[in-house]
Amino acid sequence: MKIFRYITEGSFDGYGWQLIENKQKFIGQIMTGKSPIRSCEDLDETALSYAEVKALATGDPSIKEKMNLDVQVSKLKLLKANYISQKYRLEDDIIKHYPKRIAALQEQIVGYQTDIQTYKERVEKGLFCMKLGDRIFSEKKEAGVALLEQCQKLKQPDQAVWIGEYQGFSMEMIYHTMVHSFTIQLKGQLSHEVEIGEDALGNLRRMNHVLEQMPEELAELQEDLSYVEQQLETAKIEVTKPFLQEQELKEKLKRLQELNAKLNLDERGENETKGKERQIEEQEKEVLQKEEQKPIEAEQKQEEKEEEEKEESGKKQEIKLDKQEREKTESEEQRFYGLGERVEKKEGRVSIKEKLLQMQQNMKKERMGQEEKIELQKKKESKGLQLE
Repeated sequence: MKIFRYITEGSFDGYGWQLIENKQKFIGQIMTGKSPIRSCEDLDETALSYAEVKALATGDPSIKEKMNLDVQVSKLKLLKANYISQKYRLEDDIIKHYPKRIAALQEQIVGYQTDIQTYKERVEKGLFCMKLGDRIFSEKKEAGVALLEQCQKLKQPDQAVWIGEYQGFSMEMIYHTMVHSFTIQLKGQLSHEVEIGEDALGNLRRMNHVLEQMPEELAELQEDLSYVEQQLETAKIEVTKPFLQEQELKEKLKRLQELNAKLNLDERGENETKGKERQIEEQEKEVLQKEEQKPIEAEQKQEEKEEEEKEESGKKQEIKLDKQEREKTESEEQRFYGLGERVEKKEGRVSIKEKLLQMQQNMKKERMGQEEKIELQKKKESKGLQLE
């Protein structure tokens, strides 16, 4: 069975395909087999094919070119978004994940190497030794039976309890209540877990088997370390590579902008008209604000003028008072010197000094009284200005 899509150039089919395209932009991403997500991109591959069909239904060559460019630019933007996302992920791996993984693997490798050396020394000596509590066993059968007895004595479920030592490794027993089973952890530099059964000698064979497998596990860790280090070096190279289609994307975006400018003249004209209307409205608002501010400015100028006039009148009054004071002082001095001459003729020098001292004191009192009057006058004028 084949599906054929027919469209008519210059008809309403273009609008119909546009609606289908808009729907497919979201449906294609929600109905996906990938892990659930909470956001949708602008388009996907199926939506792009609908956009291509929509372009065929238009008769204007410029519109067709624009539609094709929209599709190509959208694809390139998707590629660039994937490139940027991958670059960020590589940067995180280089800075955080790979160094942590390498450090953990190196620590495990060192631990396995130490535990392997400990077990190897015991095996080469041909010694068997198990310590359970205060008892030491050199026979495997007796040690296996005592190990089963130790399981029956365990009273703390789901907790690691120290029970002894085996072949240079510390032994901790755990009873798992969920699965009703016992496990022993042989602890050296690392912890090696062994499940305990009902066979006394079988439990010892299991423990030996776990310890004998340490070289194989060490080899696997070394391979993992080599692989992670190789991934780190590859990531450092990949993160420096540029986006290969960057120039193509720039050229197509530039051409698309030119087509949009050509095809959106009417829309641009409307935008210009709206912009002019907004400009006129802003100008009218500015004029109204200026008209509202004029009375306020006039009132402020009038207040400033009145304050200046009051200051000038105050200065004139001070000048007048100073002039009167000088005239009075001059007249007093003239009277003083004239009186001194008369006193000198009548009473002699001693009486003149006394009279002069007395007159000076009287002049000081009069002058201080005059100054107090001037200060009071100034305070009254300043209070009058504040009240106004």
